[in-house]
Amino acid sequence: MFVEIRIPFPEPRFLEKSVRCSDDSWQERFYQVVHNQRAKLFEMPEELGWTPSNHNDYARNNIWQLYSALCRGPDKVSFIAL
Repeated sequence: MFVEIRIPFPEPRFLEKSVRCSDDSWQERFYQVVHNQRAKLFEMPEELGWTPSNHNDYARNNIWQLYSALCRGPDKVSFIAL
């Protein structure tokens, strides 16, 4: 299985806003997943450009994740975490 990780910000900002909000174990878990040879990290600003100011970064990222998965065909999607 191959894992695609899509985050709404560049990695340092994502870690600050979404991962480091608890204890250090979450950052370690993030790195374990991202550095797996079967995983690929996509940063939304790099792939789609920055989110317009009147939109929510997280909502836009969720839609991006969903569309990216479904474009391969619903039968090929085994898991989506939003």
